[in-house]
Amino acid sequence: MSVSDGAVLAREKWVDEVVSAMQEEVGDLYNALAACGEHFERQERLVRDWFMKAGASALKRFYELGGRRGHVGTSLPCNCGPQGEQVFQGYRGRSVVTLVGSMELERAYYHCQFCGKGLVPLDERIGLNGHSFSPAVQRLTSHLGGEIVFHRVKGFLNEVGIELSTKEAERRTEETGRKIEALHQERIIQAKKGKRLEGERRDLPQRLYLQVDGTKAHMLTDWKEAKLGAIFETEVASGEAGRLRRGDTTYCAAFETAEKFGWRLFATATSRGSHLAKEVVFMGDGASWVWNLAAEHFPERVEILDWYHASEHLWDLAKVVFGEGTKECKRWVKIRLRELKKGNIEAVLEAMNQIRPHSREVREKLRKEKAYFRNNGDRMRYAEFKRKGYFIGSGVVESGCKRAVTQRLKLAGMRWKIENANAVLQVHLANLNGEFDNLWAQTRAA
Repeated sequence: MSVSDGAVLAREKWVDEVVSAMQEEVGDLYNALAACGEHFERQERLVRDWFMKAGASALKRFYELGGRRGHVGTSLPCNCGPQGEQVFQGYRGRSVVTLVGSMELERAYYHCQFCGKGLVPLDERIGLNGHSFSPAVQRLTSHLGGEIVFHRVKGFLNEVGIELSTKEAERRTEETGRKIEALHQERIIQAKKGKRLEGERRDLPQRLYLQVDGTKAHMLTDWKEAKLGAIFETEVASGEAGRLRRGDTTYCAAFETAEKFGWRLFATATSRGSHLAKEVVFMGDGASWVWNLAAEHFPERVEILDWYHASEHLWDLAKVVFGEGTKECKRWVKIRLRELKKGNIEAVLEAMNQIRPHSREVREKLRKEKAYFRNNGDRMRYAEFKRKGYFIGSGVVESGCKRAVTQRLKLAGMRWKIENANAVLQVHLANLNGEFDNLWAQTRAA
């Protein structure tokens, strides 16, 4: 019998068995539906459960017929060395959770007497390494786990007939996150080597913004800062800020050092065409690590200190000097904001020089704020920036901190191991960036 003849017979046998099984049970389904009267929701669930059971049975039979159980001969070479040999031991069953429910799958099992390790070729081929969840269930679980807490993932999936625990939802999401992070690290390595990145922009961005900020989440022992970058384009518009394209923002983030995050941001920005952009506008809150990062990775850039943070520093100083809520405090800040809006940093500094400290606290605060405005003066020329159509607020990255970190990692009672927080964060970012399907496909290929 030829291979094609065997395939035809397997197909015919599979069709006969599946149809026969469905015919035997479809009458029972009708009776169950009739017994529900007009309770439509209950009828929906009955039909769904029936089709899932039939689907699992069909999928099981598909692998049992036609030589799909992973048998590849009586023996295989073992990775342990030339003396090792994986010998076929027979077929072993495993309960597999699929999109159509759980099923028992028989697979060929091999064992090496030299090193004592076993091998199931079918598991490796279809993605069941170390667990009992099909790739489709893994994908769906981690996709949801990047967005909502794990016990809700369990609840949603259980509701549609996919049985898994809260802990398994957590494990599957973190596993996917670690694989996505491995892809990011490969991209970072390529960026360090100066290589062009796969999927890189080929057109010429006119004005590319890079906004950077940080926000903390609760780890098991203390709070750790996640550094986050938001990258987006606007149309160049003189005299007014260009329009932000909806869905255009790309986020990158991690709980890591500023040095490592700098390379992450650089790789992500390169994939958005930062090296091709007519202008790169770098925005931050005044922290020294932000500007050091900008200088190292983006030599040709416009630097802007976020308006909100600059104005916040004026308020903080005035509260210490004049007292929070006093008329003098409000009046002083109102005048300074007017000067700041014009980009007249010299006038702001002169006003600070006129203050006579009446306590050590005021003297220290005044010293710090003078240094802040002197060091960032050229980044606060807001009138000039507005004339050129630049954004002067970092609302995009501020919003990103909430969307990327707070809404997933900072809910009530949450405490993380830093490696697990990073893994879930990468899945969440993949969802935000609209990259999950592409990255999932790459992890499967790897």
